Amino acid sequence: MGDRKHKTWREPLDDKWVRALLHGRVPHDEKGSISAYTLLHTAREAYMDALRVAREKLAEHPLVEVAAQEAAKREGRRGHPSIVIDDNGSVVLEVHYGSKPTSSPKPKKDVSATKKSKLPTLDELRKQAEEAGVDISDLGRAKRLIMARIAEGPAAPPKPKMTKTAPAIGPVRLVSPPPPPPPKEEEEEPEPASKPKKKKSLAAMAAEGAAQADDMLDDFFASLEDIE
Repeated sequence: MGDRKHKTWREPLDDKWVRALLHGRVPHDEKGSISAYTLLHTAREAYMDALRVAREKLAEHPLVEVAAQEAAKREGRRGHPSIVIDDNGSVVLEVHYGSKPTSSPKPKKDVSATKKSKLPTLDELRKQAEEAGVDISDLGRAKRLIMARIAEGPAAPPKPKMTKTAPAIGPVRLVSPPPPPPPKEEEEEPEPASKPKKKKSLAAMAAEGAAQADDMLDDFFASLEDIE
């Protein structure tokens, strides 16, 4: 038996599973962080809008058909040439054989869109976001991304950094010590009162006078002897 060709089958995953698997948060500009689901869908919505605008501008160019015929001629291709932008964003030359295509190929439909679902209007979503305190200014008109942002709720504010503040030091004031107390003056002790002298009697005074007179006489006679 010959080798069979390998085929790959793909089917869009349920959006609930996608949200759960891409719930991890990633840094995003100055607004903190967003989930990988929101980041992916924001980028895809922006890419689809850019692809649509580029295809419109290409179709409006007056020389696009002339350029397609000249490019096909250089490649040696016959048929109905056209220049288109594929789903990957590459500008390519397409040559159709048989009937001429009526319009440029349309971009693939977003596989995450739910079939037969009616989404709320932008005004309703903006009102819900305002009531929930969610910023959706960066999502434009992408309704599903706005709904996902509202479901996630407002981003948690960053934790303030704890900084230690040194106490304020005012001007230094020099305080002189108080002067020492004056020394206590020593109180002079009062001199003891002298005892009153006893008055001498007349007899004692007479005896004292007689004794002095005898002494004077002795001294007188002694002096006479010295003269002799």
